[in-house]
Amino acid sequence: MDVHTSRPGSSSSGDPEAPDRTDPYSYKPYGNVDTGGGAASSSTGAGAGAGDGDDRPSPVESFKSVFAKFGELGEYLNLYIAAKTDAFKASMRNVAIFAALGVVGLFALCGLVVTAIVLLCLGIAQGIGALLGGHMWAGYLIAGVLLLGLMAVGVMVGLKMIGKASKKALVTKYELRQRDQRERFGHDAADRAAAEGKVGA
Repeated sequence: MDVHTSRPGSSSSGDPEAPDRTDPYSYKPYGNVDTGGGAASSSTGAGAGAGDGDDRPSPVESFKSVFAKFGELGEYLNLYIAAKTDAFKASMRNVAIFAALGVVGLFALCGLVVTAIVLLCLGIAQGIGALLGGHMWAGYLIAGVLLLGLMAVGVMVGLKMIGKASKKALVTKYELRQRDQRERFGHDAADRAAAEGKVGA
């Protein structure tokens, strides 16, 4: 009994492409089997392509998706601007708070200085009044005159010192300028004026 019978489209010898029917594990298919090529494959591919085309989103859905993305970006932009605005407002609020604290501290310092001066003046006046036998009005009067005199002397001395410093600065400025003229031209404006005076004479 012949186990290996011949089948249509195959030959047991001479055809290298024919499957080996004696091998039970032969990987070669029998008959006309679709291996991915040919007309059957083309028709299958066309069908798959049609199916894929059905899965693509419509233009309306694409526009909706684009508008949704723009809306999302707009929301993120608004969030960024709002965060920056709030940070700027917080910074300005902190600056205003510190400025107010600085002004209050300045007023407090000025008040402390004024209070110290007033207490000093009162102490001096009451001390003089006690030395004069308890006549406080005389002590206040003498203390006021003395303080005003000291203030006037201080102002005069300060003005003189400022005037001397300003005069010295001006003299130094023009001396440096004349020295620069001598270095650049060999003479300065004073030398030129003196020479012209001699020529005119």
